[in-house]
Amino acid sequence: TGVQTCALPISGHDQPFLSAVTAPYLSLANGGRYTGVTFTPDTDLRLRAGVAISSERLDRFKFDAGAPTGPLALTYDASDSKSLLGGISFDPSRALGLDVSAIVSERSGVPLGFGNAAGIAPRASTQALTAAAHMDLGRGWVTTASFSEGMTQLDQRLTPAANLHEQSFALAITKHGLFGDDALGLSFSSPPPSLAGSLAGLSASNDLPLIVAQGTPLRAGVRATENDFQLGYVTNFLDGAVALQTNAAYQTNFQGQPGATSVSVLGNVKYKF
Repeated sequence: TGVQTCALPISGHDQPFLSAVTAPYLSLANGGRYTGVTFTPDTDLRLRAGVAISSERLDRFKFDAGAPTGPLALTYDASDSKSLLGGISFDPSRALGLDVSAIVSERSGVPLGFGNAAGIAPRASTQALTAAAHMDLGRGWVTTASFSEGMTQLDQRLTPAANLHEQSFALAITKHGLFGDDALGLSFSSPPPSLAGSLAGLSASNDLPLIVAQGTPLRAGVRATENDFQLGYVTNFLDGAVALQTNAAYQTNFQGQPGATSVSVLGNVKYKF
């Protein structure tokens, strides 16, 4: 089955954010087929493990109009990725929870939809670790803070920089039960510079998998820290069977380019069968 994101919702609630504020690297395993298991030795402790496999040759992504069709669909060099995920969640009290997540992901080939983008190595291997904490402030208010660190090895044959060592952080506050079964959230994050197709990619198609890119070369090597501000709202109907979600995002120094800004607005409807 398809996996929209492998980051589990904090505190068991639906999150109103478009991009993960708890574990951005886990979205490398977005899409494809996912199999996982959760072990709960205690009511306050959960252990998670899973495997995600995404293959354009098998999943037949449709978002690239220039991709071959019919018998020729299997003749191109399709992209595929394999990811191993794990995590621990510990809730010492109802008001406080801690999450630690890890991912090892390998990708070969450039995914469809990124063919014209610069700095994407044909092969990449990523290892990342994220620690996140959430605190229930009462009356539906929940704050979340996370820190991620990742190391990516790129294809040395075509990429001058063979390794990328990056860090990211995020802060968010969410109000649950604003008008009923809903949530309103505001987040600030500094994402890993190499994650291509995060807010912009999701806003464009909501299907593009996140990938690690070296980044667009900048004049004189100047690179600025990207900052993302996001406002999200989600409401549920029919006991959660239907969800309406709207997100607005503002990015500064987009993909490390000083002074570049980006604005994204997205609305979607989710059905549960």
